[in-house]
Amino acid sequence: MESNHAHMYGIQGFQLLQVGRTLEYMFPATCQSFDKDQAVDISIAPQVHYVLRNIYAINNLFTSWYTALDFASNNAQLKIQSIVTELDPPQEQNVFLNQILTALSIGLSFIGGPQAGALVSAAAATAAQTFVKAVQQAPTVAAALWPSGTENSQSIQISNLESDLSLGADQLADIANRGLEFIMSDMPSFIAFAQSGAFSGEKTIALPDQSFEVTLALKTYILTTAMTANKWKAHALPYSKEQIPQNSACTFDSNNICGEYTYYSDATQRVYTLTRNGYTGVRPNELMNDIIDKKWADLALMFDGAYECTVAGRMGQDPFANFGVGGDFSTACVSQLNFCIACGIPCPVPEIEGVCPFGRCVDDCD
Repeated sequence: MESNHAHMYGIQGFQLLQVGRTLEYMFPATCQSFDKDQAVDISIAPQVHYVLRNIYAINNLFTSWYTALDFASNNAQLKIQSIVTELDPPQEQNVFLNQILTALSIGLSFIGGPQAGALVSAAAATAAQTFVKAVQQAPTVAAALWPSGTENSQSIQISNLESDLSLGADQLADIANRGLEFIMSDMPSFIAFAQSGAFSGEKTIALPDQSFEVTLALKTYILTTAMTANKWKAHALPYSKEQIPQNSACTFDSNNICGEYTYYSDATQRVYTLTRNGYTGVRPNELMNDIIDKKWADLALMFDGAYECTVAGRMGQDPFANFGVGGDFSTACVSQLNFCIACGIPCPVPEIEGVCPFGRCVDDCD
């Protein structure tokens, strides 16, 4: 990616002036004096200065994002095979390449939400939150990044993902370039994307070099898809964290795991259990601790996301079908962990026409 996008995408002097005056009206304090060595009329220098700062800052964010996507697609931090191996016996689960690429590309939105977990560094969280706010303000940019209806129907097996991901490397580059080109060539979208003022400050908005955080959405999607295929199930309990030890005689550890099955989310203050039908192999608490220790996912994002996706009635559908459409930037359905409620446990949310959206774990509770 070239840094001089002002020339590359043909933003002319008149457009720069109009954008600069618009942004100066919103953020007058950020329009500082312009470098007198620059060949710009002094009467418009502050506005041009402001616009150029935004152009370079936005370009810097997209360049760091592209670098992170390239790093991820080269498998440096994915370790998908270790996930498949642990979920024994692994199913030969197929996924579509377009879903894999989307899961990678929305990684910034995934780690930029209010529930961003402990695996996300401060620099990555800042970049992600800035990006999320900007695309929320500029839905046309989201539509350019993730156009609805685009699909690569190629099916690949999860167990072969690390070797097959290179098939989509060019498409990942296209995603980042497509969004940046649109921002730099469409003045209303540029204004909307930059209007928060985050790109005009002194602080650099960029992902760290070799940022593994952008892979969290993809790894969460792969992990939970494989878990559901291997009959793992989550349950939301109608108890508080303080009530759990009284019911299960366990103590929460530093990972918020209690005993063999139970996890507590600080983000939502919900209590969950994890079980598996046909119980063999790794035990629930072992898997949850491995998810944390091996940085496969953030447990709060995994459980809370699947819970919210189920409540919304979208579990089992294409999790990325409507991402960005109509301002919907929810990443809850990145987590595809199956939820159900056990016999004798009340529905954790209001029923819809007499039906609990979670469904029962078994058909017959008599």
